[in-house]
Amino acid sequence: MVYIGIDVGGTGVQVGVVDKHGHILAKDSFPTGVGRPYQEMIRDMADCTRSAVAKAGLSVEDIQSIGVGIPGLADAKTGNVIFCTNLGWRDIPLRDEFQRHLDKPVYIDNDATVAGLAESVAGVSAGIVDNTAVLDLPYSEDSRAQVDLNCMMTEQGQLIEIQGTGEGRPFTVAEQQALVALCAKGCGELLAKQKEILGEIL
Repeated sequence: MVYIGIDVGGTGVQVGVVDKHGHILAKDSFPTGVGRPYQEMIRDMADCTRSAVAKAGLSVEDIQSIGVGIPGLADAKTGNVIFCTNLGWRDIPLRDEFQRHLDKPVYIDNDATVAGLAESVAGVSAGIVDNTAVLDLPYSEDSRAQVDLNCMMTEQGQLIEIQGTGEGRPFTVAEQQALVALCAKGCGELLAKQKEILGEIL
């Protein structure tokens, strides 16, 4: 199964097909055409979704759900756009209208909110205490750590920020790599917990 992400902008609408790991399988887009009836724009979103899915070599039956990011106020529970200056929309039943063309679960929210959910990140510390690598140092360990290292990572395990200090002694590249691997493990656990909690809320 795949998921559809739709980014609605003032000049263009971007549609992406992603797998359960967030890997992009295909993309498509079309000009927004601000000022035309909302029904036409939403119909084009559905058509563009079909096109993107076909580019991925799949069919609409493979779609698990569809998420739409709107540059304005949206009611995630009702699926309605409350107000969107860029599009000139007010009280638009986006979910219901979209499902007239594609009968799939549709979720909508503000574009900044959904972007934050898509780009999950986590940060954690690790260090060397008594010559042993330790994850997530409490104060009692952090205060006497020989080496302290902090990592911020993406869900894909890519580094956003890394900072390490030899507080009690210098440390080797191999020790640094071991601490980064430990941080990756910790970040992975935090991100899994984030998804579990958000899954209960959303």
